[in-house]
Amino acid sequence: YLGLRYNFSNRHWNVDLGFFDLSEDFRVDTGYVTRTGITQVPLFVMYSAYPKSSLFQRIDTFWWSYHLKDKPSDLFETYNHLVLRLNMARQSQLRFDAILGNEVFASQRFSLSGWRVRGTTQLLKQLYLEGGYRRSDRVFYDETAPFQGYGNTADLYLLFQPFDKLSASLGLSYYDIFRSSDREKVYDYTIWRGRTTFQVNRHLFFRAILEYNNYWKKINADLLASFTYIPGTVIYAGYGSAYEKVKWSNEDREYFPASDYLQTKRSFFFKASYLWRF
Repeated sequence: YLGLRYNFSNRHWNVDLGFFDLSEDFRVDTGYVTRTGITQVPLFVMYSAYPKSSLFQRIDTFWWSYHLKDKPSDLFETYNHLVLRLNMARQSQLRFDAILGNEVFASQRFSLSGWRVRGTTQLLKQLYLEGGYRRSDRVFYDETAPFQGYGNTADLYLLFQPFDKLSASLGLSYYDIFRSSDREKVYDYTIWRGRTTFQVNRHLFFRAILEYNNYWKKINADLLASFTYIPGTVIYAGYGSAYEKVKWSNEDREYFPASDYLQTKRSFFFKASYLWRF
């Protein structure tokens, strides 16, 4: 492994340039490396402007990219991300992305080009909202039969905090992929997630999470109570369950698809830790 990096920054400019080389036999016993056998040159250049405007507090434009050689296939790939980011009052931000890139997978080159828009805002003191949408080319990752696809990604997150001790959030994530050759939908994936936390005092809090996975038609429900006496001395108690649209057959000794939900998993756990200083 060989790595070099250069960084320069001031009020207006931020430049980061690197060079990395990983052999095909490179391994890390204490961590996880997703890809080896590459030579990569990453580059980041950002310019920040501070206009005298009541609407925009700061405007950032940046280009993030990497250029890579895949040693096993001897193919080159590139990824270029051009961004315009508008920073406004109330922690509000509006961002526009243009993407031009490709990826080498299974000794083939696939397109990743597309565009994205994203926004965040603190609508009220008690209400925070963020969301985004992306349309781009993508890869169907199959070692034996990969293909070029395209699709949509969307997410929405809402946080409501009526007072300091109580917060509730709702999140939605959506992902789909179509085959480019015939425009046939391969699959779509939707997840709804709700989370509520009540901080009784500085020692005790309760948390509930409810999640629905539309792809697997599965509901997960989790409850947690936590008591922290001092940092390091903590007691946890929790309960979790899963519900799926299946039914159990005593004759076949296995589950089959059904129209109603059945509790398929449940668990309870208790954990305690004590910090002893000496």
